[in-house]
Amino acid sequence: MNCPKCGKDNAENSKFCRSCGNSLVTEVPEGDIKYLYHKRYKVIKPLRIGGMSMIYLAEDINFDGLVCVIKEMSDVFKDPEERDYAIQKFKEEAFILAKLRHPNIPVVSNHFIEEGKYFIVMDYIDGINLEDLLMDSVVKGLAEEDVIDWSIQICEILEYLHAQTPPIIHRDIKPSNFIKREDGKIIIIDFGIARIFEPKKMGTLIGTPGYISPEQYAGQIDIRSDIFALGATIHQLLTGKDPGQGVPFDFPPLCSMRPDVSKEIEELVIKCLQQEMEKRFNNATELKQFLIRLKMHQSAEEISSAPIVKETNLSGLTSKTIQGDSEKKLALTIQSEKSAPSISKKKLPEINEDKYVDTGENPDLSTQISTQQILESPVSYLKNIQLQSFHGREAIKKVLAAFIGIDIGSERIKIIQLDIDENYFVHPVAMAVAEVPPNAVQDGIIVDPKTVGLFIKQILIGQKINAKRAVVSIPQKAVKNTSFFLPEMPLPKMVSSIMEEAKKHFPFPIDKGQLSYEVLEFFFPDHIGQLKVVAWAVPEIVITSINKAMHFAELHLTEAQFEAFSIRNALEIILRDNHKQNNVAVISMGASCSSVHIVRNSQVWQSKNFFPGGAEFTKAISERINVNKKQAENLKITKANMDISKASHIDYVLFKTIEPLATNVLDELINSLDEYESMYEVNIPIAILLNGGTALLKNIDKFIERGVYLKTQLFQLPVSKKINLHAELIEELGASFMVALGLAITPFLKGVDPIELNGETLTDISSKEEELQQQQEDELTAIKKEKKGFWSWFK
Repeated sequence: MNCPKCGKDNAENSKFCRSCGNSLVTEVPEGDIKYLYHKRYKVIKPLRIGGMSMIYLAEDINFDGLVCVIKEMSDVFKDPEERDYAIQKFKEEAFILAKLRHPNIPVVSNHFIEEGKYFIVMDYIDGINLEDLLMDSVVKGLAEEDVIDWSIQICEILEYLHAQTPPIIHRDIKPSNFIKREDGKIIIIDFGIARIFEPKKMGTLIGTPGYISPEQYAGQIDIRSDIFALGATIHQLLTGKDPGQGVPFDFPPLCSMRPDVSKEIEELVIKCLQQEMEKRFNNATELKQFLIRLKMHQSAEEISSAPIVKETNLSGLTSKTIQGDSEKKLALTIQSEKSAPSISKKKLPEINEDKYVDTGENPDLSTQISTQQILESPVSYLKNIQLQSFHGREAIKKVLAAFIGIDIGSERIKIIQLDIDENYFVHPVAMAVAEVPPNAVQDGIIVDPKTVGLFIKQILIGQKINAKRAVVSIPQKAVKNTSFFLPEMPLPKMVSSIMEEAKKHFPFPIDKGQLSYEVLEFFFPDHIGQLKVVAWAVPEIVITSINKAMHFAELHLTEAQFEAFSIRNALEIILRDNHKQNNVAVISMGASCSSVHIVRNSQVWQSKNFFPGGAEFTKAISERINVNKKQAENLKITKANMDISKASHIDYVLFKTIEPLATNVLDELINSLDEYESMYEVNIPIAILLNGGTALLKNIDKFIERGVYLKTQLFQLPVSKKINLHAELIEELGASFMVALGLAITPFLKGVDPIELNGETLTDISSKEEELQQQQEDELTAIKKEKKGFWSWFK
């Protein structure tokens, strides 16, 4: 029997090829059908066998026969101590992998033990692995252009893995571990799970000979070990030479085997394959940037557009920056890789206000407003979101029920609690919006924590929310942020170095305040060997006031969270996995100030506060029409319209009143995108997402969209297809709940163990919740009788 993959001969009844491990079974006979995990998974056929694992194609019966892959880990241990150690490491690794969310990484959806064997369940990826693609090629080696494209994608995977805490080092990068889908996307299919099954007495020599770096043979490991393996992979894809055959570390010059490849790709491979780690690329980002510049070099004729290229010396592969127009009210030049020349934003036509005073409706102004083509958004958002966990549905419900998200703004408090339906779709089970008690929050500080805390307590009673743990927002107006560079260093030292450096950048002591940060692995030509740190901080008084408010609310403060991280967390669940590597600029339009946060690869890359906030819009209307604040707020939301193509007189007057403020927001956005584009060499469209109370202003999204010619959307809360709670509130105010959603989902994203929630069983929790609910209802009745009047504060 010949193997269809490698062609080697095998015994007639063999199930797997003795040479390459490929499955020789086309289907499982009806009588031999195998079921796993309480008959949830039906094995269709074996796919391949490896040194320490067997991989099956299976169907998930619980999800209408959804096709998946099951990896069975072989039990090769004779020493009980080594076996226990291996099991422990397997579980730890399985939980780490389950949290990974990247468009080029299959999702691990389950793991279990059955009959003493260990299994992992993950997405099935339909395509061809790069090793098979190479073997099927009629010539030795694949096209350089394709290899560059695939290598850029692999670098993005490594960027993501190496940025985890602690970093995940793959240790087994090779062509057979990557699948190319029909759409050209490269998916990594093996994370070397078997590495945790090595006997305890062994060193760390895990990987495939030929791709293993020199330091791995010495029992050392580093992110640059993956760089070496990727260099070996690129060499093999271009030449067809298997590095595992012959003398170790024998990589003939590319030009001797492929005279047609570029000198630059040869230089890249040589640098990746340096014996000493220090001589290789420092990280995947640096390697990716080199590949991108090489790709641009090779495509120069297709994408040449002199007005947008800062440096045109492409022959030397110098850094290339795509530059936006610096003038205000001009569109940012953020383009796809093969986009047309830059697009400029045209000013809205000046309109004589008197011309429309006596008419009920303006003539159609659509011809006066620029109809420049809007670039499509590079991302799409999910409104129906399924949550998954190894612990199961009841455990997810327990975690979500134990926490609430509380977004404390300068004018409103927004509270949300989440749940999942029978099909695991997440939705708000409780929501509340209330006006902040008068004079209780000033300049981002809760100056009257007792009043705020008691007020929140009464809201929870009124909404019958029994959760006792809260993730609370830090008012954005109090937040300061900065950025700086630090040399690459081990993680423990990096943490202390960030704290010391941050002290130099904030105008207040941060030892007793709060500091959060992102470490960006991005190659900066002027900062070789350094990492950029983006940091946010608030002084002690801000955190103390939040703690006091939660004390009076009788809530345990699990975390006080910066708005930027709440937005990042919300994006983590509403963005499709294959869109998370794209750039999303979120404009948060709060009452006291506005902000823009740019998120990419599940990290906040840039953050900026600016004015005006929604209160300035309300004040402008109040002064122009001579009405009180509440009346002006009502006019802002119900009458003001940022699309004047068909506007009544009052609509038009309101538009002219707030248009300068909206233009200020637009200018700040353009400036922020301009800075981001120049700093990080952005050359793909950026998605714009609006949230916050002022985002409820009619057609503000269209106004922003016309300003930057980038698709702009309003945030939408996720909903259940079967449970229709709070539909009116979600429809009316849902766009203002993005921060609250990010707060409420935080414990789930952080993997809070439901067993650790007071050590209580689900039955214990249910019983206590019923008692607490009755107690709160009695308190609510008493409050109403005393006419304390807090209900008048609700909006």
